[in-house]
Amino acid sequence: MRRLVSSPDAVGNLTFQDTEVPTPKANECLIRVKAFSMNRGELKRSQNDPLGTPIGWDVVGVVEQTAQDGSGPPIGTKIVALSIRSEGWAEYIDYR
Repeated sequence: MRRLVSSPDAVGNLTFQDTEVPTPKANECLIRVKAFSMNRGELKRSQNDPLGTPIGWDVVGVVEQTAQDGSGPPIGTKIVALSIRSEGWAEYIDYR
């Protein structure tokens, strides 16, 4: 999958990175991200973060895989979420 990460030397301080689809923990679901919002704080932070730091809080998506422990929404549920790990500017995120 691809995600946007900080890249202080790049135009706009961001670049795409190829990485593995996250493996959710037992109490997390996997969300296929359909949209995310960029805000001034995240963009400013990307200027100072080390190269390759994931970024992004606000996402909208659909549950791709349910949590193994049975908690959370079923597959196909539309989600508006806050990525607590700040990794939302990606094709997939794990979410609890």
